[in-house]
Amino acid sequence: MLVVPGYPTPHEEELSALSGELGISDDLRIPGWTSDEDLEGLYALAVACVFPSLYEGFGLPVLEAMRRRVPVACSDRSSLPEVAGDAALTFDPEDVGAITAELERLLGDEQLGERLAAAGAGQAARFTWQATAEGTLASYRRALARP
Repeated sequence: MLVVPGYPTPHEEELSALSGELGISDDLRIPGWTSDEDLEGLYALAVACVFPSLYEGFGLPVLEAMRRRVPVACSDRSSLPEVAGDAALTFDPEDVGAITAELERLLGDEQLGERLAAAGAGQAARFTWQATAEGTLASYRRALARP
């Protein structure tokens, strides 16, 4: 089952139509925004979190999945490689073959999924609000110290 939560996009209609053409529409859910409780339920049932973003300001969905020990496969664009580190599989989000290959690896190798889940929890633990505040303060100090 593919579940695509979040804000509506123009691609939902195309995805729904394609799933119908392929005869797999019963395996696609596009619930839109979900409550915190429902989102926790989705993470608890997830085999993987796939995040093929073309541009990302930071990558909180990747960290959210990692924190919940859900293996991640994500885009190799923008901030995502830094956020994911070695704790996720990455792919070119514009290369369907690359996405397919990484998903087949992840879904076909239980040990890889377990390794990514464990590594993801550790990677997510590095990103705290305390570390964010300290990094921001350090940046301000460096900027103010310049002549």
